[in-house]
Amino acid sequence: MHVIPQDLAERDGAIFINYRGRDSRSYGALLYLELSRRFGPDRVFLDCESIPAGADFVDQLLNRVRRARVVLAVIGPGWLAGGGLRRRPRIKESTDWTRRELAEAMLAGVRVIPVLTDDTDMPTDRQLPACLAALSRCQYRRLRCREAAADLDRIVADLIAADPTLALAAAVTHRRRPPDPAVPPAPTPAPLLPAPSASAPAPAAAPPITPPPAPAPAAAVPVPGVPPKITRPSTALAGATTPDSDPADGHNPAAILARRLAIAAARAARAAQQAPRPAPDPPRPPHMTLYRSLVAGRRRCWQLEDPRRLEA
Repeated sequence: MHVIPQDLAERDGAIFINYRGRDSRSYGALLYLELSRRFGPDRVFLDCESIPAGADFVDQLLNRVRRARVVLAVIGPGWLAGGGLRRRPRIKESTDWTRRELAEAMLAGVRVIPVLTDDTDMPTDRQLPACLAALSRCQYRRLRCREAAADLDRIVADLIAADPTLALAAAVTHRRRPPDPAVPPAPTPAPLLPAPSASAPAPAAAPPITPPPAPAPAAAVPVPGVPPKITRPSTALAGATTPDSDPADGHNPAAILARRLAIAAARAARAAQQAPRPAPDPPRPPHMTLYRSLVAGRRRCWQLEDPRRLEA
């Protein structure tokens, strides 16, 4: 059974995350989430998550960073840049909280691990104030956006190796973590039947299944007052011939085609004879004929009176 030492139990933030808000806020939150999952939320300190509401943040920050086991200094590309119109780096100002937290950690003898985001370069001692000159000589780790999982695993491994108390806390948290959902077992294959030996008798063949005879068609019952329906014998009976199966022609395609054309022509002639002929137009009434003759004669006389109308 693992027993957490009293030194670790009294510490609310064994791992202190130091970052600059405008430069590496998202990377600090990523570290807090992953380290809380590995070591427990009580073993990781992030100012916006760990300081209670209404507490004195100055006292909280300074006390926690002095009592921390490890300080992770998250450094991004704008870590040294000045804010607004300032030309002097903020890290060289005594009121900068990032500088104050790192200076308190170094005075208390806390291990500081720089975490460089993506392609950020490590600051030199000339770019740092005198109280943080030792930071440029600390071995750093990378936290890249495209390799976040691998980089986080390496940082966790470094924290476990750096402090045995953190290693114990990681082991306890791993035990308390709920197990992963069980994977359903694979289905058991059916046992294979032994192959029949040569001396074993062959199984008897199953008797053939004969279909039941088709029922005979029911005889038509005569209905008084209704004439019986006359049905023609089907040409598909035995001995019947069709235009495509003449025994004299056999399977000659030319003869079959000629026979089909002759049958089609005979059907067309029969249909033309049976088609009703259109009725002739009714004779025009005599008065209509006389009227048209008068109109035509008057138009002719009108053209003869004026030769120019005739030319037109």
